Amino acid sequence: MNRFFKISALILAYLLFSAKSCDNHNGEKTGITASIDSIRKEFQADNIREESLGAFETNARQKLSDFSDYLQLFMSPSIDSLFRDKTRDMIRDIFISDSVSLRFLQNQGTKDQELTLAQLLKNGLRNESMHSGFIFDSVKVYRPFTRISDTVYSGSLDFSQKLIRFSLQDTAVIRSEIKTADVFIVKRDKIFGKDTLRIWKVLLGNIK
Repeated sequence: MNRFFKISALILAYLLFSAKSCDNHNGEKTGITASIDSIRKEFQADNIREESLGAFETNARQKLSDFSDYLQLFMSPSIDSLFRDKTRDMIRDIFISDSVSLRFLQNQGTKDQELTLAQLLKNGLRNESMHSGFIFDSVKVYRPFTRISDTVYSGSLDFSQKLIRFSLQDTAVIRSEIKTADVFIVKRDKIFGKDTLRIWKVLLGNIK
């Protein structure tokens, strides 16, 4: 249950920080301006410094871990419709495209389920249950980030995808398998108040 409280808190934070503010006090403007200047310096550069790529790899590992948390909440049949919609938005926001291909373990003797992100967000997963879910752990960099264009860096992560079944007493691992996730750093437009900045952002790709 602690995982659900944690994810619910993240969603509440998402709702708060994505809401438009009607307050225009000078102090708030100064804070926003300082934040924008900091982001420009760190994330708007034409090139990512070699020593900074490690921080982006850490961010990529966290995005993958976040996905497993969001997915577990999204799969829950008891989730409130507003939270489900916001969870859907949060999942979509960490992937590079709705067309990426995702593979998920199924019960022993059953072939992996493969679907696009768009299909996942529309229909959920096959045989989903409030008593099962996924954990992604042992995440490691398999292929470090390398630049493939002016606005894209590409890399990949290895991780253990675990199909779990949980109860009030215990959590049991049903299956576990090493999978690979493509990861990217891309230049994307980001709105900050009245400004639109083009910054580097870490996004997930295919999971196979």
